[in-house]
Amino acid sequence: MCKMKYVALYAIVIMIFVYSCSSKRNTNEEVINISFSKENLKPVINSTDIFDSFKLIKLETRDESLIGNIFDVKIVDELIYIGNRVNGSRDNIVIFNINGDFIRKINNIGKGPGEYTQMADFDVNSENGEVYIHDYNQNKLVVYDKTGTWKRDIKIDFKAIYFVRYKNSFCFDRLNFKFLNDNKNDFDLLLCNEDGVIKNKLFPYRPYIESYVLSWTKNPLQVYEDSLLSFLPKLSRNIYELEDEHIIKRYFLEYENFIDESDIKPYVSGIKAKQSVVEREMKDKGKVLNLSHVNGPAHIHLFWDEGGEQRYVWYEKSNGRIVFYKKMNNDLCELPIGWIFEIRDDLAYSIVDDFSDMEGDVLESLNLKEDSNPVIVQYKLK
Repeated sequence: MCKMKYVALYAIVIMIFVYSCSSKRNTNEEVINISFSKENLKPVINSTDIFDSFKLIKLETRDESLIGNIFDVKIVDELIYIGNRVNGSRDNIVIFNINGDFIRKINNIGKGPGEYTQMADFDVNSENGEVYIHDYNQNKLVVYDKTGTWKRDIKIDFKAIYFVRYKNSFCFDRLNFKFLNDNKNDFDLLLCNEDGVIKNKLFPYRPYIESYVLSWTKNPLQVYEDSLLSFLPKLSRNIYELEDEHIIKRYFLEYENFIDESDIKPYVSGIKAKQSVVEREMKDKGKVLNLSHVNGPAHIHLFWDEGGEQRYVWYEKSNGRIVFYKKMNNDLCELPIGWIFEIRDDLAYSIVDDFSDMEGDVLESLNLKEDSNPVIVQYKLK
């Protein structure tokens, strides 16, 4: 009997030790402040303040590879995937190699197996090249192999727009769908297995935006270094990361013009406020709208609208250096900087898809025309 008591006591001690270690890990995680102020805002900087050199990747222009409105770009295993928005119901993915040569297009519009009616988002598996298309209307992921051949459909029983492939799971952002009341709106992130079954709910919702929708981020979810998931929620100053299926706060954005709870509460009255009205009033107050981020191994790039103007921040993780500016003059090449969509290793990738304001001699020197396909610019970071 005495021996059993000692065994039980020993087990309790072990449990307390494990729990205390776990609690310590969660509470002592370092949160890094990214702090900047309007006083530090530079009207114009040069691209050589951030980048060392560049390389142009001109995407081949032919009838089957024409690109209209780009909604996402991904580079995986030396292939470039362009999410191409065409009249809402004819969306496709156009694929090029790293030199810009056209490879193929995924364009399977329809309601049958292997087909989609509305592409809300897409992602690519970095391990095997599988392409996943999220069909918002049919609540499914359509899966193609690296050759573009249909493999399977994965049904999901909830509404979402943005998602990413994360390790052996799919992570969906539900911040736009709290008002659906489908018994899943108690959490913002849903982690599903490879069959689309929910296995974990993450990031409990914040009550003050329960009935309010604001266009706050372009795509709040991003996987970088192939294994780290970065998450920037709406109406938040925090950048989170997913670690072992647990949300960890990594960065706090400190800036005076971010929207906070007191700005939103007057519009939350049990029904969803009109997004256009609230955004106009926030714009008039000079508040930050449409905050987005690109996370990389050594840098974070932040960008948003503020009072009708664009703002940008480059943050260097190693030394905390911050560059806060309105506009970047490209003194490396004759193209505008464009939309920076990915940071990988010491490289940043941007895409330029509008040549209408460029001089004819500049276009000729780059062997481009006004109706040419976009150009991807690879910049080497300092």
